[in-house]
Amino acid sequence: MIIQHSNKILRQKSAEVPAREIGELKIQNIIKRMKEALILNIKENKGGIALAAPQIGYNLRIFIILKDVLKISEKTNHPARTAAFKEFQETAGRNEPQFFIFINPKIIKKSKKKQILEEGCLSVEGIFGKIKRPEKITVEAFDENGKKFQMSGAKIMAEAIEHETDHLDGILFIDKIMKNL
Repeated sequence: MIIQHSNKILRQKSAEVPAREIGELKIQNIIKRMKEALILNIKENKGGIALAAPQIGYNLRIFIILKDVLKISEKTNHPARTAAFKEFQETAGRNEPQFFIFINPKIIKKSKKKQILEEGCLSVEGIFGKIKRPEKITVEAFDENGKKFQMSGAKIMAEAIEHETDHLDGILFIDKIMKNL
């Protein structure tokens, strides 16, 4: 079950996962629960593409993003995005989803060029709003095996990385909704 925005846990800054604990069963089980929760929400057509650990009750600096989001990351105008999400939703239940795992992520670079996209959140059901975010982002993190990596993302991937990193800092997208565009 995804925790909703009225829960105080979503407003707390999450703790880093000690490097020695990344491969331990506790952390691996949290990642497994995150995957299961996101898959369930996809099957229920709730539109999620990523999930942070606080959204399932763990204040740890972990988030996951579906790898399939890369298929739609270049389609930023709404008709194309909507069609891509619909196609993604329809195929999501047929194949075993694959995930990018980010543990102790740090955004190390943001583009000056911004994008304005309509955003929602599984922890803020039914509310959407326009958010200004960097068009490109580079993040450094550890994977589920404790290996450090860097990843750059553009458009929807950049949006997802920053949105989920915000969750780890106790920030919700509703705090950033732009007024009077």
